[in-house]
Order: sequence, then structure tokens, then C-alpha cells
Amino acid sequence: IVTMMKAMLAAAKNNTVSIFASDCILDLDKGDPSIFFKQKQTTLTETITDYRAKHSDFGMRVLCLQSNFSGFLFPVSGPVKINNKRPYYIWIFGPQSLIGKLMKNVPDTDMNGHILHSVAYSSATTVPNTIGRDNGSISNDGSVIVKNNDMNFDLYLDLTNTLKDETVLNNTASYEVSPYLTVEKISKIQNTKSKYSHILKLNLRSASNASNLFVGMKKNNVPSWVNEQNDETGNKLKTTCGIKYLITGIKEAFDGVDPVTVNFKLNKK
Repeated sequence: IVTMMKAMLAAAKNNTVSIFASDCILDLDKGDPSIFFKQKQTTLTETITDYRAKHSDFGMRVLCLQSNFSGFLFPVSGPVKINNKRPYYIWIFGPQSLIGKLMKNVPDTDMNGHILHSVAYSSATTVPNTIGRDNGSISNDGSVIVKNNDMNFDLYLDLTNTLKDETVLNNTASYEVSPYLTVEKISKIQNTKSKYSHILKLNLRSASNASNLFVGMKKNNVPSWVNEQNDETGNKLKTTCGIKYLITGIKEAFDGVDPVTVNFKLNKK
């Protein structure tokens, strides 16, 4: 898989998105599995890090799906014939702006529920944004006017280039905010021609104690589903041998990217 990734990145162009599907099983040899897995993880991290250094717009998504499988698996103990459901993975990588456009035109919902899980890592640190109030007037100078104790306002964001799925984007726990600020609700904008993708309804609890405010997305970790899908023996037929190390390898290649953060001012009248 790491060798394939190197080859695909070497052939990639700035105007293309690369996609490959695989069961992503790391075939164990007869040595120490912990050393084997770590070597694969480190090599994948280095491969993506080297590519990212030359392509600042690079992003990746990994989708976990499931399908019927009839055939053999080959753990160290010997081949095993199975006829059961097995996980497989689709890796999507390239310019995050193009992946974001792909996600807009071919949303995950078009997969008819076949996607079990996903994870995404992008190089985006800022996103287009503006401020409004109850779908009314929008501020053009990056500030919101608070008066008459009205502490509610909207933050319009284009989160497309974060490459995150709607489960993450619509979860208030995915965001960090400055003191006295709360994300009350998140709504996806359905108009595909809008320059923004989501509206965050915000509440400011104390205008007297706030001036410079921020809303940011929490830094990506390896999601819990990866550990649930992972196996390190090659003998668990409904899991994937070594998937944790591949996803961690991707994640570590993006560790130096600061989370998306939006800063704005508060005008009190």
C-alpha cells in the first residue's frame, strides 16, 4: 500500500484527484509485528509529508465501507477461506479544493448508506467567512455589532476544504470557541451556489468581557472507529490487519497543520 501510494503521488497532477480502493490489509511477515506496523506507519508519514511540502493544497479522505467477500485471507498461520462481509477502504487524495468540489457534486449521501465511517485530513487553516444575524444583514468588515443585549448572531463559513463529513461538521463538539461564546446550532446551507457551506448560530454570554473572539475546529485525531476496525494478528476476519497504523501514518503527516480558526471583532453599542 505504501509503495502504491508513492507511485500514485508521483503520477498525480495539480488538476486531478486520485482515488484507489483496497482492503488495506498489511500482510504480516514472521518477524516482530509491532516493528513491522511501525515501519509501515513511518514510511507512509514520510511519503505524504514529503509530498505535502511541495503541494500546500494537499488533502486526504479515507472512507470505510463494507461488502460481501468470498475468498481467502492469508494470516501468518495459513490461508483461511471466508464467505462474509468485509471492510474495504477508498482513499481520495489530491488538491483539497478539488476534493471539496467533488464532495459537493457527489455527496456521501449518494453512496446510499454504504459508507460506514470516514476520516479526513487537509492543509486548510483558514476558510471564507462572514458574520450575519438571523439570516439578515451581513457584516463586511469582520465584526458584529451587539446592542440591546442581543447576544445572538450567525457565522457563515465555507468548510468545504476541511474535507470533513457532515457528522463532524454538524457536531458542536467539533469546535473550540473563545470564552463567553457558545455554538448553539450548526446548519448546512442547502443552496449549492452559496459561497458558504454552513451557518453557526452563536451566543455571546457576556459582551462586557469579550472583544476579540474566535471559532476554530478541533485538531484531528485518529477516530475511535479506526481502533475498532484494527487487528494486529491477521486472524480476525471482520477487521483490517494494521489499518490503525495506516490512518495514524496519514494523520501524523498533517500534525504540523494548525486547525482552521476564524477570528473576529465585537463592536458594542
